[in-house]
Amino acid sequence: SGRLCQALRGRVNELEAELAEQTHLKQQAAELDDLRRVKEDTEKEQRSLSEIE
Repeated sequence: SGRLCQALRGRVNELEAELAEQTHLKQQAAELDDLRRVKEDTEKEQRSLSEIE
């Protein structure tokens, strides 16, 4: 029983590490989306400015 508990604990630790990594990747993806949006907005602004000139 001790060995089974140890194996389960090890597996739980692995899963927790994977979950933390996925959460981190999700955050990075959200940041990337934000940056992409800012970049697109900036490019639009620049286009309208050059049309005005």
